[in-house]
Amino acid sequence: MSGGRPDDLRKTIEELRKPTGIVDGKNWLRHREGKQDQRIDDMLLKGATKQEIAQDLIQKGLSKRDLQTIMHRVQRHIDHIRKEEHKLPLKQDINGVWRFDLGTQVEELLKNSIIKEGSLSQDIYLPQKADVEFAESQLRKNMDEVIGINLVLDQVEKNIKKSGKLLKDNWRNITERNIEIWFSGKSRMKENDNL
Repeated sequence: MSGGRPDDLRKTIEELRKPTGIVDGKNWLRHREGKQDQRIDDMLLKGATKQEIAQDLIQKGLSKRDLQTIMHRVQRHIDHIRKEEHKLPLKQDINGVWRFDLGTQVEELLKNSIIKEGSLSQDIYLPQKADVEFAESQLRKNMDEVIGINLVLDQVEKNIKKSGKLLKDNWRNITERNIEIWFSGKSRMKENDNL
């Protein structure tokens, strides 16, 4: 089984919207073609019970074990995707059908412009706390100095662009709100650079 990556959610959303199938011998979660993991992933995209998935693995010749053992294997893979490595939302409905449950995440990502029609696969970056701290350290001459938030955000932008990443359209507004949360009560940044 593969390990999780930060972009697994985005890639899963892409796969649900426009399936790519197998690329370079692996699926979107980096599970190898023709292996149990890859087949289970495909069935979870469409939605299936653990028993249906286990029966499919037997039918496709991907397992020679008994149905009950394979169903346990399917559960382990669901846990791998859901909890352990990939941390993707999977949901089981009242009929026992498991599928990716990305409704609220897709809506939130669309609302925040992370996903746009036609440019979904483009990596769009939102600055993290460490980016702000680094930019602030680049500007600070001494620990008591108060630096304007716009200067810090300008430095964050320079650093991110220099790294070759694309910034989200409204990254400044979101990052300003995040700064309030990250540094509440201890910010050394001024609200307005003109103060």
